[in-house]
Amino acid sequence: MASPFDALAATAFGVISNALGEPASWGGLTGQVLYQEPSTEQRIGNVDYAPLEPSCEYKAEIFPGLKAAVDAGATLEEITIGTTVYYVRKVEAIQDGKACKATLKRKP
Repeated sequence: MASPFDALAATAFGVISNALGEPASWGGLTGQVLYQEPSTEQRIGNVDYAPLEPSCEYKAEIFPGLKAAVDAGATLEEITIGTTVYYVRKVEAIQDGKACKATLKRKP
């Protein structure tokens, strides 16, 4: 049974990705993703933490099969965000599987 907030969450994610997202493509499919590329180190307690891996979040329906393809590991998946190509290192399901977060590595 769907939560009464599912539609609201989907609308909010759509509005944010349309307003702030970057165009992306994978396997002939296109859509908007929320791209993040940290550029500064953070301190957590007394420890330096440098999460310098780029990532993107997207609605799972935009790139169906990307998570399964990465999990299978049979091929090295590539996603293009803007004009930059990235290798997809891993994909995690988030928001009860309605969205995904992909950890990326810039293709040389």
